[in-house]
Formats: sequence, C-alpha cells, structure tokens
Amino acid sequence: MACECASVKSRVSGNVELVRDGDTGLILEPGDVRGFAADQLQLLISDPSLRRSVARRACEQIASKFSLETSAKR
Repeated sequence: MACECASVKSRVSGNVELVRDGDTGLILEPGDVRGFAADQLQLLISDPSLRRSVARRACEQIASKFSLETSAKR
C-alpha cells in the first residue's frame, strides 16, 4: 500500500482494520482462492482507473496513518 500498489487482502484481523473494501484495496473471504484469482485480480487488471484510484488512496492512507509525525504522537 505504501508503494502505491493496489492490493487484494483476506478478511482477517489487521487487514479489515487497514483496508476499506473497494476504496483502499479489495477484500475477500479467507480461503477464497477462486475469488482472489478470478474475480478480484481480474477486476484490477481489467479496470486501470479503479486500480490507480485504489492504489493512490491506499498510499495516502498509509502515509497519513503511519508517518513519522503521526507515529511519534502516538
């Protein structure tokens, strides 16, 4: 996410707290291999606009939540 790459993640602890499905990444159920390969990755491959916007928003989120300044304040 920090490298401005769109990502697909399983709905497990940590991921669901960090990723907003369809906004800063795509989320699927754990073990859904078909959904991962056939649905989510295909969606990102076939829709460059979605891929870029998801990647950009994810990078912005990471930069704001985990910057040195934000981390030091916590």
